[in-house]
Formats: sequence, C-alpha cells, structure tokens
Amino acid sequence: MFRGSVNKRKLRRTIGALAVEVIVVGVGLYGALLLDAYTKSRSEQTQRKQILSSIKQYLQIAATELHEDARETERTLVRPFLDAYERGEMPRPEPVLMGASGLSSNVWEAMLASGGTEVLDPRLITDMELYYSVVRHCVTRIDRFAEMTRRRIVPQLDSEISEFYDTETRRLHRRYEWYPLMLSDYGGQVKRLSKETRDAVNRLEKQLASMR
Repeated sequence: MFRGSVNKRKLRRTIGALAVEVIVVGVGLYGALLLDAYTKSRSEQTQRKQILSSIKQYLQIAATELHEDARETERTLVRPFLDAYERGEMPRPEPVLMGASGLSSNVWEAMLASGGTEVLDPRLITDMELYYSVVRHCVTRIDRFAEMTRRRIVPQLDSEISEFYDTETRRLHRRYEWYPLMLSDYGGQVKRLSKETRDAVNRLEKQLASMR
C-alpha cells in the first residue's frame, strides 16, 4: 500500500494520540464520578486533592508520550530531511498520517463541568486554561501539517523523485516548497507541547504539595 521506504514508526499516530484518546475517556469519566461522589461525603480539601491528582495522572502519561515523541520526531523525521536538503541532497518527503487531535482538554472540562470550579484555586484554573489554549494552538498546527501530507504527499508515494524535485537544481518544486517549512514548524510545535505539558504537571505537583 505504501512504499517500503516509509519508516513504519513515522506512520504511527503522532505524539501518542491513540494512548491519549483512551486516557481522555477513562480518566474523564473516572474523575467526574469521583467528584460527584465526594461532593456529598468529603471535604472540599479532599475533593480538590482528588481532582488535582486525576488531572496530574493524565498529564504525566501525556508528558511521557510527548517527550518520547518529540525526540523521535526530531531524530527520525525532522532533522534527517532538513539536514539532507541543506546539503543539496534530494530526500523524499515523508507523510505524517495522523495528527495530535487525541490530546484534548476533555478531562479538564469534565472536571470543571462536574463542579471543579467550586473547589479549585482560581489561579490554578487560569493557569490550566492558558495551558489548554497553548495545546489547542499547537494541535491545530500539527494537524494542519498532517493533513497537508495526507493530501499532497501520500498520493505521490510511488512517484519518482522528479515529482518532488527539479533534478538539475536539486531543489523542491514550487508546489512542494511548503514541506520543509511546515516540517520544521511541526517539530517545533511537538517540542512546545512537550515542554508546556511538563510545566503543567509541575504546577499541579506544587499545588498538591502545598495541600499536605
């Protein structure tokens, strides 16, 4: 179906999207049920700890996935193409078949909708809202690149290299000049997503530590 030269690891869902989708559903439902039960039987302090622990657990898993994916993306996709292209070689553009839509704010929104706004520190809510704003921005750009490769690169996987390059100048044809620019941005967005998620986990850990 695809060319044998396409690395299977590059065709997997990027930044752990499949794993994150499963976590979103499971932890979201779990957190909502916990909050509902604890509202009647536990103090606000206990509720707050339970909510923060659930969110931290979700983001810790996401942060681990993102850290690995950021390194792998840079090592196997971004740098190999950009470095070879800068040397005057004609590396074949590779597709990214899945985007980052699995990383969403579903868990956080479920917590707030279930009464989290009544027990969480307003400053923490603001910080988390800003974090998810960054997530949405990064995911939009990552998904845009994935969609471009699906529409423009995948149909040409069996084409000769001359489909992509002027073989005399060894430069990409104008219709593919977007690829190195968006590839570089793609790698940057994955790194940013990884860093922002680690920072969010650190904020949650500090908040939990202050409640002991």
